[in-house]
Amino acid sequence: MNAETSKTIAIDLGEVCGIAAGGRSYMLAGQVRPQRKRGETIVAMLLKTLNEVQSALGAARVIYTQPKRSSSAGSKRAMTADLTGVIREWAEGHGLSCTSIAEPNLKKRFTGNGNASFELMIAEAERRGFRPAGKAEAFAIALFHLAFVGQEVDGDFLSPLAEAL
Repeated sequence: MNAETSKTIAIDLGEVCGIAAGGRSYMLAGQVRPQRKRGETIVAMLLKTLNEVQSALGAARVIYTQPKRSSSAGSKRAMTADLTGVIREWAEGHGLSCTSIAEPNLKKRFTGNGNASFELMIAEAERRGFRPAGKAEAFAIALFHLAFVGQEVDGDFLSPLAEAL
């Protein structure tokens, strides 16, 4: 993987989206939270942020978490499906490769536990030297980290540590 193709934007989708972006030797991370009082939507905020990050970084790929499917129907699941479509369309429009990893697989590869709690994900990010502001940022950091530790295979990541876990 050369320096150009290693530039990555990692996104955790949800009501608050986590974003981690950078290359092999650097990363910036944060959260995208709409200001409801100003009438902002998560889609508008996410697209604005992605455009700013892409303009500064020139990423070659986008990786996002695929939330686990819940049995409860409703607006949260519909919103996540909408965000997935928005991300894929945005990446395609910018000529970027776009892959996803299922949330339980991300948890397993980052913590060793596919059912890891949000607190454990945050603690693991902290153990690795990061200071996430919350769950969304911790997940984005985990996703970004795995993009460089492991190898991308058919939209999934295989960590060299996976055999040991």
